[in-house]
Amino acid sequence: MSIGKLFIGASLATAFFAVLGTNSAHAAVQTCNWTGSAGDNKFSTAGNWSNCGSSAPQSGDVIRFPGTLAASVNLVNDLNVPLGGIVTVPNAQNSPTAMGFVYVIDKVELSDGAGIQVEDAAACDRPTGIKIGQVSSTGSVTVNTEAIYLNGPVLPTYMINGALSIENRWGLGLIEVKVGSTAAEVIVKSPHVYSPTCVDSGGRGAMPNEPFDYLQNISYNKLTLEKGSVASFGTSFAKPLTVGGGIGTTPAKVFYWPTRNEAQTASVPTSVSISGPITLNSDLLINVGDRATASITGVLTGTGKISKSPMATGTLLLKSTDNTSATSPSTVSFPATTTTITDSNTNAAIIAVENETVTLTGKRAGAYVAEKAILKGSGTLTGQLFVEANGTVAPGNSPGCLTAGTLILNGDYTFEIGGTDPCTGYDQIKATDTAAPNSVSLDSATATLTTARYKSYTPKQNQFFTIIDNQGPNQVLGTFKDLAEGATFEQDGIVFKISYKGGDGNDVTLTVQNVPTVPNTGGMVLKANPTLIAAVSIAGATVLAGAARLASRRR
Repeated sequence: MSIGKLFIGASLATAFFAVLGTNSAHAAVQTCNWTGSAGDNKFSTAGNWSNCGSSAPQSGDVIRFPGTLAASVNLVNDLNVPLGGIVTVPNAQNSPTAMGFVYVIDKVELSDGAGIQVEDAAACDRPTGIKIGQVSSTGSVTVNTEAIYLNGPVLPTYMINGALSIENRWGLGLIEVKVGSTAAEVIVKSPHVYSPTCVDSGGRGAMPNEPFDYLQNISYNKLTLEKGSVASFGTSFAKPLTVGGGIGTTPAKVFYWPTRNEAQTASVPTSVSISGPITLNSDLLINVGDRATASITGVLTGTGKISKSPMATGTLLLKSTDNTSATSPSTVSFPATTTTITDSNTNAAIIAVENETVTLTGKRAGAYVAEKAILKGSGTLTGQLFVEANGTVAPGNSPGCLTAGTLILNGDYTFEIGGTDPCTGYDQIKATDTAAPNSVSLDSATATLTTARYKSYTPKQNQFFTIIDNQGPNQVLGTFKDLAEGATFEQDGIVFKISYKGGDGNDVTLTVQNVPTVPNTGGMVLKANPTLIAAVSIAGATVLAGAARLASRRR
């Protein structure tokens, strides 16, 4: 069975080729260059090859495809011999091949130790794309997934008796396979790089767009993650996992992305487990997505340890009862931290993680606020502000305005009032994207509103506050939890009426209905909680009755 949704990111390191396998029965292994000059597109035709000893490729030979194509070509492999490898040649990014022209090969048999590789080239050039209907080997093979063109209907069936090793230079090597693919083992290689200008330090991941599935259809026995590599698990994982080895210098990473609702606007609670044995020859970082809980329950051995990734926003539980590794069983959480951002960098985004408070007074491209994280400040986000359930956005520094292109609020909006003017007297979020279909989206099930009076400020009756300035063309999507259009609610002794059609017609406003005449000493809380009132009344009666009995005894 497969490992569920698995994408492979063997993003970038040093060294080029895995050694391509050879066949000892073929003494002079050649690298045969495809020309297609004979015009029949058959591998067995000698006229289609150059540098091949005036013949077609023999057992153990490497075949090489040039980096120029004017159109896609369908090729027939009628050699019936195992090849020593396939090499694709990178080409300039503006070439036809970079636009999707590829070699389509019906089948390839590879010898033990062979590979499908990309030849070294200039900075960031893309390789000639190859689509292969079936890849088979009686031994182990290495596939640089950058060489395998994934778009379109042709996906390979892998029939590998040994290990299938996967590597890539770009940071997100994808490998999709047909149902029925098999391998004894899957190995994700350390980062692989050809050009320094394309390097990103260590392994890196990128959030896959559902419902893409990676290695979902391949059956294998165990998984190895070399240092610096990245794997993403979409479901629970029960196979043996080995971590370490390779040329990488950073820990391997496992991602559990959050599960989104149908509208893709919020995460939903998800629980997964890694229950197979884990051999930690080096460290492993686990990045758990928001509202996801990942439990490690398998046997842990080795000198390495499992840690929560600094970018993780979900919950990681280390629950193994058989643990001789350096991992400490616990619920892993981050210490409370504060981060202040004052500069302008619209190419970077903010990720506020668990127990982190980020204050933004500068400018960023966007922000993601995780559960138990807080975003404050009076800065600007040119793109999206996304607040997960149980995350908090609190504009300003008591009070102030926070500006974003769009707002998706699934968590809490903490709103302070201390005067009559926005930004200086009370908090406000400005959503400035006038082209977005929904500049402001509120999750009616989880988005909450918390109001507070700054320096005990008491507003006047009928005074209104624009808490979200929606500058987009459309109405607000959704509402705060339990606060429909026109609803009234009481917080901090003040009764407000909420509207999502305020201001110029699509702003979120609060209008004061009445204000407290005496300081709020908790009576408003009791009024909103009749069960608590009853409990206090009963307790009070009990105390009074006890006092009366005590007094009667003393007479």
